[in-house]
Amino acid sequence: MLKSKCKTLPDTLKLIFALAIVLGLSSCKSQGDNLETLDPNLYDQSWLTGKPCAAPCWYGLEPGISSRADSITKVEQLPFIDSSSKRITGLIGAGFQFKKNQEPGSLTLGFKDDVLDAIYFHPNYQITFDQAVEKLGSPDGFWLRPIAPDAGGCELMVIWKNKRIILWKEESTTGLYLFGGDLCTQVHDHGGKLPRNMLVEQVEIDLPGLIETLMKQDSYNPWKGFAN
Repeated sequence: MLKSKCKTLPDTLKLIFALAIVLGLSSCKSQGDNLETLDPNLYDQSWLTGKPCAAPCWYGLEPGISSRADSITKVEQLPFIDSSSKRITGLIGAGFQFKKNQEPGSLTLGFKDDVLDAIYFHPNYQITFDQAVEKLGSPDGFWLRPIAPDAGGCELMVIWKNKRIILWKEESTTGLYLFGGDLCTQVHDHGGKLPRNMLVEQVEIDLPGLIETLMKQDSYNPWKGFAN
């Protein structure tokens, strides 16, 4: 029996390496949707296009300025929002789902003292960081740090200071993905350049204070572009 198990071990290792190669190759392919074909009544791209207003404004709302009541009322009237999905979290937040959710999309408004503090949304479509940069222009830089240095994983926030936009990604790296190194390792190995074709997980429009704080930390890096 022991001999039989030993004979199957090389085949198992071959399978593991084959899967790792497949995963690595698939990650090189563009995963973003064709943004030009998305119905604006179902998929919001205003943060990319600056219409009807440019960030940090979003449909007439701006963190640090808009009131809680006005923010919720305006969001409920947006065509891509399912107003019946509204969830109120005490005095600090209100959450909504998008009408069309081919991806697990959602919108959250954060409040402080009844004033809009931040806008967070998980897009209900797939968009890569390089697609976003093509629309928004080059960011100022990015904030990057390991989640658990001994176990892998990485947190990334790409920052546009004047627009007060942060695009966020968290990568938990375990098992087979360690063959390619986690995101922090890849950025380091590429001289501070980001890999292409990573999907944006969350879009934030924040107060200027948060942007300035992130840009003063050791985890902040100036923008150097994408690795080839």
